[in-house]
Amino acid sequence: LIMPLWVIILITVGIVLLLLAVFGLSYVILKKKNKKSLVNAPYISALLLALGGRNNILTVEVEQRRLKIALNNLDTVDFEKLKTFSSSIFVAGNNVKMLFEQNPQAVKEGLLKGGK
Repeated sequence: LIMPLWVIILITVGIVLLLLAVFGLSYVILKKKNKKSLVNAPYISALLLALGGRNNILTVEVEQRRLKIALNNLDTVDFEKLKTFSSSIFVAGNNVKMLFEQNPQAVKEGLLKGGK
């Protein structure tokens, strides 16, 4: 049983594309997991400091990839430092909404624990 050359080439190309897809998906999944690990104690502590401290936070809610943070006093917030944590910040009343690339749920939990 001898296969034509085009069949052998087609099978080889198929195997190569399958391997590229598997390794590509693995890379994307691993990269996504590594982003979540960026939410650590020093990150949360610096974010808390920029928000004016743990006592300045009333509530924290997750809205898709955003955090809605209700604050006691906006005057204690360091907005310049806050910009280093989020690509977009919205302020309405005493609420600050921040978009997070990392896992916003992990950021919320860290803020509620007080950076510990």
